[in-house]
Amino acid sequence: MSLDEILSSLDDLRPRSISDIYGALCRVPISERTAELDWELFAFALRLVGRDNDNTTALKYRPLFSGDQREPGRSEWPSLSAITKECVHYWKQRAQIALHPLLRHRYADLVWEFERRVFKSPASAEFVHLSIDSALEAWERELIRRLPETVDLMSRILDLSVNTKDQPRIDRVSMAILKLDTQLRGPNGENAWGFAFDLLVAPKKMIATAEIEVEIIGRLEITLRVQIALGAEANHLGVDLL
Repeated sequence: MSLDEILSSLDDLRPRSISDIYGALCRVPISERTAELDWELFAFALRLVGRDNDNTTALKYRPLFSGDQREPGRSEWPSLSAITKECVHYWKQRAQIALHPLLRHRYADLVWEFERRVFKSPASAEFVHLSIDSALEAWERELIRRLPETVDLMSRILDLSVNTKDQPRIDRVSMAILKLDTQLRGPNGENAWGFAFDLLVAPKKMIATAEIEVEIIGRLEITLRVQIALGAEANHLGVDLL
């Protein structure tokens, strides 16, 4: 398949993951290798690492793999030095025309990151807004295939919303995180993930409203009670839960 054919197929509105998209792009024959294909591969091979609340000056994307750390330019792929202004300009275009919201999110997020942190250019707020809104759309329309990726996505767009002091989007993302937490609760109201607390309460940035914080802590207390009850029952039956 050609690059155009694969990009067209990726716009089908069905659940996807970033690794799915990268895998599809890898099917383009080597003989058809172009700069545009490289830029697409770069977009979905780069790994998002770390939270944006720990060091707001560090680039949050890293190569897919790195070898000898003493010679990063020779052993990493994609090399960050290969991300040129032409590449970022291409991502801008793709962010504005891609139909699948997960693709739009990734392109827009990369534009926001690389323009500010690498090229030291004043990135347009259009792209951080597009990144956040597209991720929310992907989640609301159930177009993200893997749960861990959904949680990572929520973490990312929460950081973007907080760091740009965008209160309406902070509120929207916070409610989405709370709703996702609700969907993962067990029959007794328990949820072993605990990501809602980690994202909204633990950072101590006053992200969650007092009402949401009380709700999240109440859910953790329910989970603890359920786990204690299960442990007591297992002990009574002589079952080792580990």
